[in-house]
Amino acid sequence: MPKRIRRVRTFARTATKTQEKYLIENAKHLHDNPEELLPDITDESGRKYITQLHKRIEKAHKYRDETQKLEKIANKKGIEAAVAGTLLLAISEKAPYLGVVKLPTGDVTYAQRGKADKEKLIGIQHYTDPILRLMMVKELSFKKNLYFYSWDTGYICTGKTPQPPQDFISFISKELNLIIHEKVVHCKHLNPQKIREESIQKEYYLRIFWKSADWYFGVCEDCAKHTKNSMYTISKYMLAPALSDDFDISVIAEVIKHYETDTSETTAITEYFSGKITDYEIIQKNIRSRKKTVADAEERILILNGKSYGDNIEGFIEALDATSYEIEALTFILSQ
Repeated sequence: MPKRIRRVRTFARTATKTQEKYLIENAKHLHDNPEELLPDITDESGRKYITQLHKRIEKAHKYRDETQKLEKIANKKGIEAAVAGTLLLAISEKAPYLGVVKLPTGDVTYAQRGKADKEKLIGIQHYTDPILRLMMVKELSFKKNLYFYSWDTGYICTGKTPQPPQDFISFISKELNLIIHEKVVHCKHLNPQKIREESIQKEYYLRIFWKSADWYFGVCEDCAKHTKNSMYTISKYMLAPALSDDFDISVIAEVIKHYETDTSETTAITEYFSGKITDYEIIQKNIRSRKKTVADAEERILILNGKSYGDNIEGFIEALDATSYEIEALTFILSQ
């Protein structure tokens, strides 16, 4: 399922001196260093698109000191219009009024110049922010099926192939406060090999499998109280054509030992992907659901200390270590 491009809500406000100064300084820096808008390229399948992007940026940048030319370009559409609008900000050194966009990460301000798309303006004017700069290339990513990764010290396009670099994974692991073992990012309470194998462990845990990149993530129930929504943390630093199809989300939890429905299908995945619930909440929802399945089961299920004996009366009574009198009574009661 292709990732839907969300509409952003905007309104205007008077710029604070700090906000105005930040945007003007960024615009001035781009006046001299437009190449900083461009990601590095690690795969030839994306080179022609980034080269085209560079040419469109240059259409505006070559007139960086000519106000009338920039105003004309800024009244068009596309990335060159957003570049022109930003360069006008560097020339005027004024941004008394700012547009404000409400994003999941918080309110973001930008200076509207001309008719440029607000998302491209935000991406360009906040090009040093690893999350916001992706807004500049979001449309390109979805139209041409390109992958982009952005973090504190890097920004790359891997073309049509998902190839997250090790530096990106290391950055994400730090953001989640997790550790890396080979190609598994996990909390200290989980065995990385068992995460790979999707195996039951002592702790209930959330498992995320990044299929195309062949990376695994595992967070136990206790650590999940501190990670918020790991999928959101990963996705906000990247652009991918079909994000939800590329990640397999599951809660691994054997709520009753040896009970066959304990590894039933994970629920609440849509809520989780949309960011409505946290890692801890999706784990809890699935545990409650599986316990309810056991409670609602019509067949006889004998459970002792969290272990299921099914309808094995002899095995259940043996585990109780009952006296001979208790064994006789329990055998009669349970058989009824």
